[in-house]
Amino acid sequence: MAREPPIDSCVLNVHADRVVFFHADSRICGGELYLSIEAPRDIDLSEVRVTSIIKDSRGVIERFQTPASDLSWQTDGEMQRAGLRRSIPAGCVASCIASYGAVPQHEALSS
Repeated sequence: MAREPPIDSCVLNVHADRVVFFHADSRICGGELYLSIEAPRDIDLSEVRVTSIIKDSRGVIERFQTPASDLSWQTDGEMQRAGLRRSIPAGCVASCIASYGAVPQHEALSS
């Protein structure tokens, strides 16, 4: 019985986690946008930025960016957490993007 030659191969699995993300309790309630942002304890927070786009039935009514330096961060085990609260007009939705080093990491939509 003929033997097949050995196969030279390599399998590389890459799993890329988000560096910064919104916690599931982010929401809009009573005309207030509440965002919970999380990041690993050992990252450079100066690279974190949150972009929020507020929309109503006519389209975009406001955009704002919040750098990490404008947030109050607390360490909880291996994670750092911060909250962002901002008033928005009633009936609006918010599309929020958490970025690290100008690279979008996570998008959340709240209504």
